Amino acid sequence: MEKWSGRFAGFLLRSRWHAAATLAVIFALAWLLPPLAGLFFTLLGAVIVLIVLQVGTRPSLEAAVLAAAALALMTWSPAVSAAFMLAWLPAWIIGEVLRRSESLAAVSWALLGLSLLVVSMAVYAVPGDAVNYWQGVLGDALKQVGANGQSAITQDMLRELSGFFPGLLACLALAGWVISLFLGRYLQGVFLEQPQLVPGTGFRGWDLPLAFLVLLPLSMLLGWLASGNLAVLMQDLTLVLGFFFVFQGLAVVHAWVHVRQWPWQVLPAIYFMLILLAQTAILVSGLGIADKVLNLRQRMQGGS
Repeated sequence: MEKWSGRFAGFLLRSRWHAAATLAVIFALAWLLPPLAGLFFTLLGAVIVLIVLQVGTRPSLEAAVLAAAALALMTWSPAVSAAFMLAWLPAWIIGEVLRRSESLAAVSWALLGLSLLVVSMAVYAVPGDAVNYWQGVLGDALKQVGANGQSAITQDMLRELSGFFPGLLACLALAGWVISLFLGRYLQGVFLEQPQLVPGTGFRGWDLPLAFLVLLPLSMLLGWLASGNLAVLMQDLTLVLGFFFVFQGLAVVHAWVHVRQWPWQVLPAIYFMLILLAQTAILVSGLGIADKVLNLRQRMQGGS
């Protein structure tokens, strides 16, 4: 696996043209194959992070412009190039923050800012009341599914889901960005044959800033006190902040498996449970909060 990953990283880092061609092909596949769009967009983000970390700002910008131009020529549509740049920008920001700061704490702030932007756009960039708007969108989507899908969800459940839909969109985007971040970092390590280029950048060492622990109850309180779209914004921000602690909890799990030297099958089983049971995410998020309060990873490393 590392051999093929190294070859892939070496190919796209050979020149700006190789990087641009790789970006254009991956984005085109995501555009043409909607069922696999999430997979390709995550890979696209990882490639962008790798390029930024390895070659810097200017060459990464040049590669992005070349890829956008190639997509415009292939599709004869400026909208496709604009969509590519929109997908490129968040991953570029994440890569730049990590390259300049060499700190996952700084990257956490960048990810929070991007997530807040997604939530804000989903709340304030829609006509009228955000809940009513997304309730209509989800209702129309259920009608497309059919009568069975529509009857399975009551109007009250649909309205409650609509209130948290902007936060769910942000969480989905956040998950993709985090995977892209660590996949891009892995590709750089394989390419340079230095898996740990910067101390503490491995997933096991990711520790959210202490301010996140303050922002979580604060946003929850503001969501309860506010009204209208501001209440929706604060409630969805609470959801996003809770999702951040899922990653901190997963870092604790990775550290525990590493310290105890458990078989590698344990981690896929945990991720499978996260996908299958939403309640597992709540438990893992609680583990992340406990780690922030009680320094669980430091304690387990001290006891190993």
